[in-house]
Order: sequence, then structure tokens, then C-alpha cells
Amino acid sequence: MRKLDGKIALITGADSGIGQAIAEEFAREGADIAVTFHSDHAGAEETGRRVKAQNRRAIVRQVDVRDETSVTALFEAVAGELGTPDILVNDAGVGAEEAVSPRPKPRISTASSRRTCTAPSSAPANSSAVATLRGAAAGSSISLPCMKPFRAPDTLLTARQRAVL
Repeated sequence: MRKLDGKIALITGADSGIGQAIAEEFAREGADIAVTFHSDHAGAEETGRRVKAQNRRAIVRQVDVRDETSVTALFEAVAGELGTPDILVNDAGVGAEEAVSPRPKPRISTASSRRTCTAPSSAPANSSAVATLRGAAAGSSISLPCMKPFRAPDTLLTARQRAVL
């Protein structure tokens, strides 16, 4: 028996990078996966294919983790198609909306840095997950805040690094 046999995992930001790798590993361990994405539909579909290659069920859904209505619809879709999630992995990054200047150290506002670094763990996705997971009497929530990088001229910075600039 594999570690996650019979479990359902909802993974935000599973279209690439760490989220995609987690989805693949959870599928190898026996979990069915709800793959979410914000804008990279092709990446999310690829993750879904990789999950299905492990003989696991996968659904792919677009979600904006900052929007409660979007998150509520996501949880309803997952519950209807896969069942109540046992595991939530918050890996969706929320980027700064300000333009990046050509300076070596881009200026990002404190509010933007806080929003970027706290969004995955404090977003509606986490609030909905807590209610859903409590209703199932068991479950796990994993948040990976500040992991999504953004490109600045000649620099690749994570949100955590941006926060200290």
C-alpha cells in the first residue's frame, strides 16, 4: 500500500515547478489530484496527463486564489468530481502588480510584498480548505508562500527576497 492511497489532494499552482512536482509525487503515492492554475492552462493539462500516467484520477481547473467565489466553485467542483479533499497544498504565487524598474534592486511596495508573501496561506483558498477539511473530520493543509519567482532585469528573485529589498 502506498502512503496516499485513497486520498484526494487539491494543489494550487500545480501547472509548473514545485506544485507540478508535488502533484506527480502525490500521484505516485496513490492520491487523486485536483490540478489548479491561474493562467498556464497548457502546463496544468500536462500535470494532469502526468498524474493520469500514474493511473490516478486528475481534474484541471482554473482558479484565482484571491477570489472567494472562484475558490468556492473550485472546492465544489473537486467535491463533485473527486470527493472531499484530504490534502490542500497552497503553492499558487500571487505576484506584485507594480512595474519592475530597470534598476538592479527593483522597488516593490511593502503592501505588495506582504500581499505576495502572505497570499497563499491567508487567501480564500486556505479559509475554504479549513472549513472543508474540518467537515471531513481529517485533513492536511500545506502552504508554500513566497515560492513563485518573478523576473527583474538580469535577476531572478523569489518573493521572500523581494520583501527584503
